Amino acid sequence: MRRFLPQNTGTFGYVKEPNVKDIQTTDLIYFSPKIPVDKYINFCKRHNITSIPDISDPTTKYDFYAGKNEFIRTKITKEQRIRENFYIFDPVIQMKFNSFDVLFVYNGSNLVGALHYTDYNKMIVTIYLFSQIIELEYLLRALIKKQGLSLIDLFKFWLSKKSKPFYKQRLLESKDILNDIQNKDQKFLSDFSTVYLTDLIDLLNHHKVLKISRSIQELRNRIMHAKSNIKKTENFSTHGLLQNLDSFNLFFRQVLLLKQTRKQVESLLRL
Repeated sequence: MRRFLPQNTGTFGYVKEPNVKDIQTTDLIYFSPKIPVDKYINFCKRHNITSIPDISDPTTKYDFYAGKNEFIRTKITKEQRIRENFYIFDPVIQMKFNSFDVLFVYNGSNLVGALHYTDYNKMIVTIYLFSQIIELEYLLRALIKKQGLSLIDLFKFWLSKKSKPFYKQRLLESKDILNDIQNKDQKFLSDFSTVYLTDLIDLLNHHKVLKISRSIQELRNRIMHAKSNIKKTENFSTHGLLQNLDSFNLFFRQVLLLKQTRKQVESLLRL
C-alpha cells in the first residue's frame, strides 16, 4: 500500500471529502393530496423519516405525526435546508440533524434532493474514511519515527501495563519478536508497519507526544470490517429515531476526531 503514497507528503491526497450532492437521495418521494395518505404513512415508518416535500411547492413539506397518523403542511425553514456543495462532515450538518431527521438539499432556490443520516452508510463515505484512516496510520508511524521511538519503547510500554489483559495478550502475540529483538538492527526497531493503530495511539499518548482518542480505533474497526456507519432501527418510534440519532452523533464525533488528529499530526511533522 505504501508504494502508492506521494513521497513528498506521505499521504494519498487524491481522495477528497465528498459533498452533500455525492450522497444525497435525488429520487424523492413527493407528497400529493391525490395519493392515498396510507402510502405516505407506510413510507415514513419504513424509512424512519418524518418529512416529505410538497409536490407543488419546493419550499413546503408535509410533516408526519405518528401519534395521530396524520400529515401537516409547513414551510421548509432555512434550518432544515442544506446546500449541495457542503462537505459531508461539516459540523453544521450534525447540528441540523439534531433537530431534523431529514435535510432538504438545495442548489440555489431549487430543491435537488434530500439527506438522511443513513445516507452516511453509502460506499463513497466508507471509501473516503478508509483512505483517511490509512493516511493517519502512515502519518502516526512517521511521527513516531521522528520522535526517535522504537519497538523497544513499545515493548516497555506493554510491560508496564502487563497486568491488564489486553497488553498481556499483545506481549504474548509479539513473543518471537521480543526474544529476537537483540539481534535486530535499528532499521528493524523503527519499523512500525505491522503494528496496530491502537499501539501507535498508545505509544504516542504514553510519551505525551500527542493526546489521541482511542475512539478512532473503534471507527477504524467499523470501516475496515465494512460495518454500517449508522445503525438503523427496524421499527418506527420516537425511541427508534433517537437510537438512530445517537448512532449518527457517535459516528460523526469520531470522524471529526479523526480529521482533527490528522491535522495535529501533520502540524507536528512540519516542525
